[in-house]
Amino acid sequence: FWPLNEISGTIIHDVVGTNNGTCMNTSGLTLGGPGILYGQGVTSDTAIYFTNTSSGYIKVPYSTTLNTPKFTVEVWLNMTTFPATGAGVDMNPLTFDDSNPKGWAFEIPYPNAANPNMYGWLGHNNIWTQVNSGTYIQGQWAYYALTYDGTTFTVYTNGVTAGSQSSSYTQVSSLHSLYMGAYDSGGIV
Repeated sequence: FWPLNEISGTIIHDVVGTNNGTCMNTSGLTLGGPGILYGQGVTSDTAIYFTNTSSGYIKVPYSTTLNTPKFTVEVWLNMTTFPATGAGVDMNPLTFDDSNPKGWAFEIPYPNAANPNMYGWLGHNNIWTQVNSGTYIQGQWAYYALTYDGTTFTVYTNGVTAGSQSSSYTQVSSLHSLYMGAYDSGGIV
């Protein structure tokens, strides 16, 4: 669990386990920005802001504790407006996959469009199962989750099922990291 509440440094702490991450391309990250609960008297809730113009991202090294055959992934995101400045295609807020494809990802395929959709992706031996989470919610905090129970891949938006599909799943190899704000070591692209 990474609350992303650091206000300085380059280590992003896993407050439950031992899977700390590292800030990469730090000029593209702003630590200590207002978080989801910030306001109404709460002044200590902070978040990390990513800029796609400088490709800042967080890299969490591979760990077997992250690579399970059944899982739930949750993320709170707040992007102000689309089209995103400097965006090309395939913006990945959170991903743990490889190009075979194996693993899973959240992806906004067209962040250079006015109202893009966000998808959950699940990889299995060169095949992606894709579930649309709907139009990305802009200008406010939104909660996204994806789950895999061994047979069904489900994506949620703000606690409501956006869609699901039967699917197989192949875990990533030990050569791959979990990325926040990037598809791979190239940052947001």
